[in-house]
Amino acid sequence: MKTPVPFTSLISLLRSRPTPAAPPLACHPAGSPLSTSQWAQLCLGFHPDPLQTQVLDSPQHRLILLCARQFGKSTLAAIKALHFALSHPRATILCVSPTLRRSAEWLRLVKDFYSIWTSRQSPNLPNPSSPPAHCSCPSAPHIAAAPPTSPSESAPPQPNRSTRRGLLTLAASPAPHNTAAQPHLSSRAAPASPAHPCSLALPNHSRILALPGTSHSNRGYSAHLLLFEEAAFIPDPVFSALAPSVAATAGAIWLISSAGPPSGFFYEIWTHPDLPYTRIQASAEQCPRISREHLAEARLALGELRFRREYLCEFSPDAIPIFSAELLESSLDNSFDPWLLEDAA
Repeated sequence: MKTPVPFTSLISLLRSRPTPAAPPLACHPAGSPLSTSQWAQLCLGFHPDPLQTQVLDSPQHRLILLCARQFGKSTLAAIKALHFALSHPRATILCVSPTLRRSAEWLRLVKDFYSIWTSRQSPNLPNPSSPPAHCSCPSAPHIAAAPPTSPSESAPPQPNRSTRRGLLTLAASPAPHNTAAQPHLSSRAAPASPAHPCSLALPNHSRILALPGTSHSNRGYSAHLLLFEEAAFIPDPVFSALAPSVAATAGAIWLISSAGPPSGFFYEIWTHPDLPYTRIQASAEQCPRISREHLAEARLALGELRFRREYLCEFSPDAIPIFSAELLESSLDNSFDPWLLEDAA
């Protein structure tokens, strides 16, 4: 009869694996790394236009994109999130949308891209030093395999009945920080995390979470990449609750939206050039997928004010005010002394 293995020895065995190195970015045959846009073309079959390429390849930690409807906001955010998650083990990526239904739709897009990526990978564990066999690109940012083990390590002792329950409990708990991943890529997307149904958990322990635009349920996260999709329509308290989530990680914040009302955090950041954000604007006239015929039809159907907001990236109120902001501004006169303040003092 084999001698039972103490449970403490099993814990030591599981924790003795070194943490896998960060997966290498995709490379050209010459060895230079692929940009995010090139990776999207070669490994996802997505061909961005020049402005989309500028967004995807931006190295900035603070970026704000003001673009027209149907420019591809959700697609860009999904590709950015997936590429970042695959390239950074144990990273947390948060994407906030105005509603829970919109968050679920965005996560479905991420899972579709992930399925495309995994379908082009080798069914076996990939070798970080060589490109996957079934990927059309020279090399893809894949999950690093665990280092080779000796024959004695490849067949660890089997626990007896008394230790199986504890081992299962340990396996179901989150992996310690120094525990090596045991990745296995399949053609299906990874299941959602039980703790958060709107999430995608990757084999390298990175997570992509899709959150609704509610402030009371979006506190307590720590993120390495924070995305706001249709940020102009997300309440200010949501941004205030989530912005500190990148404080300890030195994470990135990307704000992506079409134009909305001239108020809120997205409008304030866009209109204040002293804030350290890289600003990119893309109107419908710059989008090669939107025809001039459609723009002419939309201008007639929506009216000039709404058309300029939806397609030309101009902020405008939801309702036409009685007095315009320009008229109110012109009525102010700063030449008078502040006598009311002096009397009050």
